[in-house]
Amino acid sequence: MRAFPPAKARPTKKSERQARWRRRSAGAIRCVVYILQCQAFYKIGRTTTGVVRRLDGLRTGNPFQTTVIHQFETSKPELNSAEMALHDLFACYRLERSEWFTLSPEAVEFICSITADNYNEKLGVQCLQTN
Repeated sequence: MRAFPPAKARPTKKSERQARWRRRSAGAIRCVVYILQCQAFYKIGRTTTGVVRRLDGLRTGNPFQTTVIHQFETSKPELNSAEMALHDLFACYRLERSEWFTLSPEAVEFICSITADNYNEKLGVQCLQTN
């Protein structure tokens, strides 16, 4: 008779949460600002759980295809500032009470030119450091 390897213990929800917390504490969490497109509309947002996971959440109940147009990493303290700077920059294109925008091709091109190395210069993002 063939012997099977012992089954691996499934992590408990508590151990998964603890592992996530350790990764966050160690700085392993990616802070990402992204732009998504759904038909003629664009969403500017931020996430620390990953763009694919965020995209999956937005696809729920949405019959239209939503795609990631661009994303760039930021530091944790500057995550909110980078997203808010884009929201402020394109405020006149915002759909009422949402994070969705009707952007021109030039605006999308500008956002796509932002990288982890240049977002401070392009957006004027500054972070208050606390000691």
